[in-house]
Amino acid sequence: VLDPDAPQQVTTFARGLDGPVTLEFSPDGTLFVLNRATIWRDGNAWKPNTGSLVRIRHLGTLAPAPASTPLAHTLADSALFTKFAPLTPRIDFAEVKLNAAPWLPGVNARRWISLPVATRLRVEADGEFAFPVGTLVVQHHTVAKTGAPLETQVLRFVGADTHSRTVRAASYRWDAARTAAVLVAETALEPLPGDAARKWMFPAAEEALNLDAAIAGFGLAISPRQLDDAQLAQWVARGWLEPAAVGPSRLQLVALDDSRAPLELRVRSYLDTNCAMCHRPGGLARSNFDARLATPLAHAGLLNAEPIGGDLGTPGAKVLVPGAPEKSVMVRRLIDNGPFRMPPLGLHSEPAPVVPLLEEWIRGLK
Repeated sequence: VLDPDAPQQVTTFARGLDGPVTLEFSPDGTLFVLNRATIWRDGNAWKPNTGSLVRIRHLGTLAPAPASTPLAHTLADSALFTKFAPLTPRIDFAEVKLNAAPWLPGVNARRWISLPVATRLRVEADGEFAFPVGTLVVQHHTVAKTGAPLETQVLRFVGADTHSRTVRAASYRWDAARTAAVLVAETALEPLPGDAARKWMFPAAEEALNLDAAIAGFGLAISPRQLDDAQLAQWVARGWLEPAAVGPSRLQLVALDDSRAPLELRVRSYLDTNCAMCHRPGGLARSNFDARLATPLAHAGLLNAEPIGGDLGTPGAKVLVPGAPEKSVMVRRLIDNGPFRMPPLGLHSEPAPVVPLLEEWIRGLK
């Protein structure tokens, strides 16, 4: 809910809607929300008789229904850490090192994971991990300029199945004294402490968040292609993975600044990490291209593909035009300073670091 007279005050009106497509008020003030049970552009994901019509009525001020197990109010209450300066999780956690970490301007991140005893990760057909219910992931963010702790996320995998990509997510915001982190109740987008030119989103807690629908805030980049062979071997030794998960033919992402790797692999690794959460089959983006590295370039819907969101006033523009970055909408949207910018201008106001390499790669395409 946004009040035009006080736009800085934003509150959450409703959560848990299932692919809403339209809403309408009735004469008595009741709000009806029509849910389609899938995103609007992916007709193949829709299943008959799974949509819903939700009626929301105002009944006065009611106490919120408590969760079955309340989230810890502070990070110290979570009992997941042995030290807080520096932040140190319990011994059952293992640190996760990513091959191609997401772009977080002005912010550094560390990640840890812990699996329940006698459980294993499962690799799905789409190449993503399905996590055993009860798996815990910690994502800790610090301000790059000052080193100050900024936000710590705790993701607990939940669900009816034995494996899941649905989490109960909590974000904890550190105070200026760097001594305590408190649960974030309402989503906020604010300047970074000590680096006011940049912004950071503090996401509100979510009881059941599908990671495949998480665009900003609680994104999780842990996947088989993000882990090198040594790290995967350690996870196999822990019993977290089948030995077959470590194979010579599997895909591995590389860092954007890895000059030893081929240019195309560097660029497509960046797109996989930073764009594929939306730009893939069944994703939340309007576009039709597939940014996942596993999809062959010829079948990714990138080369000479019509841009769904318009050509930005450039005649002959396509998603990617081989040899012509100036006509490639992907480049244009990464450097745009208006409403067509990706990622959205409200999140990041500086050019994405992939732009120079993306332009070089496009120039070399035949």
